[in-house]
Amino acid sequence: MASISIDRAWTETNAFVKREGALLFPVAMLFVAIPIALIFQILPAELRQQILMPVPNAPLPKMPAYIPLCIMLAAAIILVGNLALYALAVRPGISVKEALQRAVRRIPIMVGAGAIVFALPAMILRTVPSMPLQTLCLVASLFLWVRMTMLYAVIIDQNSGIIDSIRRSWTLGRHGLLRLFGFWLAIFSLSVFAGMVAQMLFGLVGYLIGGASAGYAAADLGTAAVMGVAQVYQTVMIARMYRQISE
Repeated sequence: MASISIDRAWTETNAFVKREGALLFPVAMLFVAIPIALIFQILPAELRQQILMPVPNAPLPKMPAYIPLCIMLAAAIILVGNLALYALAVRPGISVKEALQRAVRRIPIMVGAGAIVFALPAMILRTVPSMPLQTLCLVASLFLWVRMTMLYAVIIDQNSGIIDSIRRSWTLGRHGLLRLFGFWLAIFSLSVFAGMVAQMLFGLVGYLIGGASAGYAAADLGTAAVMGVAQVYQTVMIARMYRQISE
């Protein structure tokens, strides 16, 4: 298997998004951005703060029963949207309907693999009491996240089960590990910066039009839209890198 070329992946990504953007962006807005904006709107301020700055062993704030249900529904829609974007990126030429159908069929595998690879380390990190152990667990979680970059692409492209998908993703992740780390660092930095700019600009426009409540809603919508656009480029980039090292 070949090593990863970020420059090649970026060039191919720009060409692919230019060619297939009419399919990619509507899926990202409907299945990623809008559900994210909904979560932003219904999330209690205390919980949002705790997500941004997690405190080990801190109790979750009380909230009405409908809020967790809405969050779980929105998260399910986002998962379908992400998988559909990967299907469109990994398998060029399929329709949006086919991509969504493929995404729905692969949800059980993605949920199972995600619980093992991402959710379990996060739960362990939350329960670790001491700062040195927290730091060690955080570093290990970051390494695991980078190493498993290809998980979504593997699950949507192949018909393997949970363990085989994890094993395949782990194998692919050893090619260009430092490059993958740099890729995630760039994606995170650019997304945070673009989200902050969008939040300020949309929030200001909304405030001028309809006051504070409209400003908060517009800021959340602008941030979610930026996250949807970022998801498109992130997905296509990973799909291009996946093809580089898997073929």
